[in-house]
Parts: sequence; structure tokens; C-alpha cells
Amino acid sequence: MIRAGELRDRVTFEKLVSSGKDTFGESTATWTAQFTTSAKVSPLSAKDLVEAQQVIPEASLTVTVRWDENSKLVTGDFRIIWGTKILHIEGQPINVGAMNTELQFMCSDKGKTSP
Repeated sequence: MIRAGELRDRVTFEKLVSSGKDTFGESTATWTAQFTTSAKVSPLSAKDLVEAQQVIPEASLTVTVRWDENSKLVTGDFRIIWGTKILHIEGQPINVGAMNTELQFMCSDKGKTSP
């Protein structure tokens, strides 16, 4: 179980939400903040990186949060904002130990958000 002192990072989970149609009749969508929570963001160790990249080639970071009403609804179509970085969730969340106490997300760093 993750200890509170390990959750030192603030992250915002965003979901791509349909925002109607543009002037050409094309569907448009925008990233919308769903919730903000404390998390542990850490790079994958060399061993974990090699293992993870066999299944999820883009993964380079893990984001761990407590299991709660918001986090349990997160799927691969969300992204995470961590400071000025955009992290894309690769694959499905991992229910650590299958105990419904913490969730871990394998993520890839897709660059910075706009200032």
C-alpha cells in the first residue's frame, strides 16, 4: 500500500470530450479536466522499462494514485497533466495487488502543455 508521504505530485486527469461541430460539420473535441489528485510520478527502472516496453513500447513513467470514486473511472482515453508535462496513459490502469487501494498508470511523456 502506498504511503501518503509518497504522493508528492499533483496531477490532473483530463478526458477528450466532444464539443460539438465546427463550421464544416466536423466533430470537435477538447481536453477537459475531470479531477486533480495527489500522485507518485516516477520513471520506470531499467528492468521495469525493458519489461514494460515489451508490452507497451512507449511507456517511460508510472503514475500511482489512491483508488477512489474518480480514479477508478480512468481509462486509456484519459491523459494526465503533471506540472507542464502531458502524459498519455498507455494501456489500461493496473489495480495494484487487486486490492482496490491504488491504481498505477503506465505513461509516455508527450511534451509540454502550452504556457
